[in-house]
Amino acid sequence: MDPRLPAPLLPDYGGPCLSNVVPALLARHDEPPAWLPEAAHGADQVVLLALDGLGWDQLRDRLPLAPTLAAMPGGQILTVAPSTTATALSSLTLGAPPGEHGVVGYRINVRGDVLNVLRWQTPGGDARSVIPPDRIQARAAFCDSPSSQPQPTSTASARLRLSDTAEGLRSKAIIEFSQSPNERF
Repeated sequence: MDPRLPAPLLPDYGGPCLSNVVPALLARHDEPPAWLPEAAHGADQVVLLALDGLGWDQLRDRLPLAPTLAAMPGGQILTVAPSTTATALSSLTLGAPPGEHGVVGYRINVRGDVLNVLRWQTPGGDARSVIPPDRIQARAAFCDSPSSQPQPTSTASARLRLSDTAEGLRSKAIIEFSQSPNERF
């Protein structure tokens, strides 16, 4: 390894790692993990907002661009390896590292078809009827919690803007919905 390069960060699958967030939020702990923000300890309801691609160091380097987000309590949580969106979001929602859930990239070979796991499509189009998701991943999302209600991105997209109030620490969320799955923002 080149000594001029920083050492790579390795996932801490036993500690503050993306794969442990949902289990830590949903479990009732006598002693919650030290990395879990105090506001989440024993909370009746939690909103989990995933900002794909936003790392701790990126946020810290750009504090003036996201003052409300930066003011929230919390700390660094490492991603999984490999750190692709498909692998990371699977680890987050399934509460397991990639070696357990098996999603290790954007595309996987399923009986000769290449499946894009983010869109659940093959080159022939929508694959939900020919490759049922539970045949690929038998693990229940969100620890099989009956109260979790993830919203599919194909039916509506949401834009979330956090704006500072006069106190600077409270936030107001403005959510705008669009029916176009192709809208970029």
